[in-house]
Parts: sequence; C-alpha cells; structure tokens
Amino acid sequence: MLNLTSVAALAAFVCISSYLQTVTGFAFALIFMSAIATTNVIGFEDGAMIATLLMLVNATMILASERQFVARRAFIQIVPLALAGTVVGAFLLPGLLASSAVWLKFALGVAVIVSSLRLLRIPKDDLAPPQPFAFPLSGLASGIMGGLFAVPGPPIVYALQRYLADQREIRATLVAIFAAISVTRVISSSISGLPTAELIHTTLILVPATILSTEAARRWPPPLSPYAARMLTVSLLVLTGAVLMLPAFVPIK
Repeated sequence: MLNLTSVAALAAFVCISSYLQTVTGFAFALIFMSAIATTNVIGFEDGAMIATLLMLVNATMILASERQFVARRAFIQIVPLALAGTVVGAFLLPGLLASSAVWLKFALGVAVIVSSLRLLRIPKDDLAPPQPFAFPLSGLASGIMGGLFAVPGPPIVYALQRYLADQREIRATLVAIFAAISVTRVISSSISGLPTAELIHTTLILVPATILSTEAARRWPPPLSPYAARMLTVSLLVLTGAVLMLPAFVPIK
C-alpha cells in the first residue's frame, strides 16, 4: 500500500500531465511516465497501466464536448495501423539485444528531435495536402514505437501538425486516437492478467486529480498563440527524443 507522500506525488504528476494533455492532446504519458521513471514512486508497469486508465478519463471529458472537431479521415487512416504496429513492436522487442535496443532508441530520439524542429519551418498558412500514405504510415510508425518503447506519440503528432491547420482539430484528433489505443492496451492487459485491487484503488484515488486538472485546462487554458502552441508541442517532442537518447549515455536500471 502506498503511503500518503507517494500518493501526493502521484497526484501532482497526474495534475501536470492531465493539464498538458488537455492543452496539447498528447503529453500525459510522456510527463507521467518520465516522472515515474525518475522518482520510482511506483513500479513502471503499474505506472503505465495507471496512465492508460487516467488518459481514458481525460479523453472522455475532452471528447464529450469536442468530438465534433475530430478529423475523421485522419482518425480512420491512423488507428488501424497504429494498433497493428503496437502488436508488431511488442513482438519485435524480445528479439532485440539490450545493446542494440539502446542504440535503436538513440537513433529514434535523433529522428524525433530533427523531425520536430522541422515543424518550426512549416508556416501554418502554407500547409501541403497530405500525401496518400502520410497518415497510415504515421500510425504504423507510432504503433511500433509504442510497442517497443511505450512512446507512440511523435509520428502522429508530427503528421497532424504538418497537415492540419486548426489546433483544436489537432488536439481533439490526437485525444481520440490515443484513447482508441489506450482501450486496446487495457483489453490486451486484462487478457494477460487483471490489474490488482491495489492498482485499481490507487487509480480511483487519482481520478479526481485528473478530472479537476482537465476541467481547469478547459476553463482556463494558457493564453497561447498558434505559434506558441506549436512551440510547446515541439518542446515536448524534443523532450521525448531526449528521453529516448538518454540510456545511451546514462544506463538506467
């Protein structure tokens, strides 16, 4: 059973993650799991399941009022291959040697950072129409990244930022896509073994923090211009790339 200090720390992580997730559409897992990995407040696998369940709470609140902004074409093209890619990534992981996995993460981190910085060079008033396979390939790449490293966001975020103009549409579409992926994760995890009673209890304790932070972000969003919103997105993607590269320099047990 977690002590009060651990629960308070998890609640703080959830508040920050939920707020940024509501603003950007994708930051929950990045912030929450980075905090878990750094502090070891709870086991990594348990933290991943808590994050998945709370992301569904966050997504339900957002989509209840913004589902009409979901870009249906992008959603339909991305989700099936993202789910398939997740399975592929999970099957590839056992075959990777520890050393090769570290350097694969490093190369992936470099690619994420470079592609993210390129977003700053794309004027929003000069968006190109999406290439025929842009959305499906981003879904496949994100699924494989999620299956291998539990970091599925960057390719989808890049594709939507590249080809969609409206930030609300981007955010709602990201939330819907990751909600679909989260449901699949919950179902697959339940097949292998139901969450423990303690894990469910901890998640329920953290639900109010998710609800309050999500509502706060909806009522009082940060006053960001479209450019500033993109800068925030790029910053979070660069952070994701840095986290992927870190094990090449600092072995993490």
